[in-house]
Amino acid sequence: MLGGRLPRNPAALIVAGNMVMGLGFSMVALAGAASGDMLLLALLALGAATAGIGGPLEQVTANTLQYVRFAPNKIAAIDRAVLVGNNGGMLVSMLAAPTLIVAFGPAALCAAAGLGIVAIGVAGALLFARREGGFAQPGGT
Repeated sequence: MLGGRLPRNPAALIVAGNMVMGLGFSMVALAGAASGDMLLLALLALGAATAGIGGPLEQVTANTLQYVRFAPNKIAAIDRAVLVGNNGGMLVSMLAAPTLIVAFGPAALCAAAGLGIVAIGVAGALLFARREGGFAQPGGT
């Protein structure tokens, strides 16, 4: 059950969610190469659905992990840090986006962003695989 209790290997779901979401973004970007409106629509829908599965898979698991593993008096500070990190990254991305879109085009930029998210997931997988026990984290159910 996602979100109701912590899975045995929460890192695996977080990493998988990142990779699936990034794959979905890249699929949306690459759909533009399709010939025909119906194929384009189908590929866009498939990419959006893939990204739509990966995002909540990562976020719900990460939030559940946060609320289960940390003391209640620390959760507000952690939430603030996550918001600052997420919104700060979004601010930098939005400031850079016009220049990058002009230089590379929107499809290439979207594909690169998706592949970047996949790379973050792969880096997370490698990080957790190096730990003793792989993705398994003590304390899960």
